[in-house]
Amino acid sequence: MGRLAGTVTGLPGIGSTVSRGERLYGVDGKPVVLLYGKSPAYRDMKSGDKGEDVRQLEENLQALGYGGFTPDSEFTDLTAQAVKRWQKALGLSQTGKVADGRVVFASGSLRIGGHKAPVGSDVRPGGPVLTGTSSKRQVHVDLDIGDRSLAKKDGTTTVTLPDGKTVKGTITSVGTTVKKTPGENGAADKSTIGVDIELADDVADITEAPVTVGLQSAKKENVLTVPITALLALREGGYGVEVIGADGKGTVSAVKLGMFANGRVEVSGSGLTAGTTVGVAA
Repeated sequence: MGRLAGTVTGLPGIGSTVSRGERLYGVDGKPVVLLYGKSPAYRDMKSGDKGEDVRQLEENLQALGYGGFTPDSEFTDLTAQAVKRWQKALGLSQTGKVADGRVVFASGSLRIGGHKAPVGSDVRPGGPVLTGTSSKRQVHVDLDIGDRSLAKKDGTTTVTLPDGKTVKGTITSVGTTVKKTPGENGAADKSTIGVDIELADDVADITEAPVTVGLQSAKKENVLTVPITALLALREGGYGVEVIGADGKGTVSAVKLGMFANGRVEVSGSGLTAGTTVGVAA
């Protein structure tokens, strides 16, 4: 939604990406600028103002090279000086005040999806100008409530695309409202929560497709692992592996099992060290 009244004089191309500090659209020949932040722009920002919107403005000014102050939540004279330098670069009147509607805050760069107000049309505050979505591709998962502990905000995931390519993702939100879906053929109802994931790699050619999401249940470092196919069931119970000596002969050594992941299993036991050669099933 736009917050300025006037005539639309410029729009980005559909499918293009607008990033921090760039013109999102133009009104009366002047730019409306995209800045990054989670809180919306909703007022004039001027000396003496305080708030999260001011903090976001200052962080963006610094990121764009108009620093000279420490970003905080108070609009000071130093902020006004930085705003004037920024306004000069944009060809705006150097007032030191950011007018309501001159900037739009978004969580990141935007991919333009469509135009709601064509160039030459009149707009008023609150009227739609264009549509845009995050330039990062996102995945939504309805996660079984029993697996809730696997999804943590800012946690990492793997996402396998339809072509088999695997990319990394970051969990951006974990729902708190449980969604119930009736079971089919007499099965119990299914309870899920929504999990949103932002993909790290550019997969711009994919707009909507089924994917497979991998969530990490646990992580261990500096442990010994062997292929699962190396495990031998022992007559007395438990498992062992065949340790191959320098002479090529094998002896069976009992092992204690730990985590399983990606076709391997954590093992510990007498005589096992990193680099030990073990036999595997053919």
